[in-house]
Amino acid sequence: MKYSLAKKEYSFFELFDKLILALKTGKKRLPTGAVYQKGTIDSYVYVKKNLVEFCNEKKFELRLRPVKRLNRRELMAEKNYWKKFYKRFSDFMHKTKGHHDNYVGLHMKTI
Repeated sequence: MKYSLAKKEYSFFELFDKLILALKTGKKRLPTGAVYQKGTIDSYVYVKKNLVEFCNEKKFELRLRPVKRLNRRELMAEKNYWKKFYKRFSDFMHKTKGHHDNYVGLHMKTI
């Protein structure tokens, strides 16, 4: 008898908030053991601010799914979801916010 496991989804912003908190408190450190600089932490906060604004304005729900147990169709759907996010977020940052490629690229790298 086969039964399907419920596909787990995580709230992107919950996990992002946990990351920012870990950076601020020093629980997450650089490979050398040093704490993250205030400027680095601030960049994560600005990325979150722009993501929240994007999600509210464009009605886009950010979520994370573990891909380890996805079948081929589900994996393709997940790839398409992130491609759609990339395109919409890039357009939002360029056209709506008026930012340039370097700044948008820094956001994508941080995400």
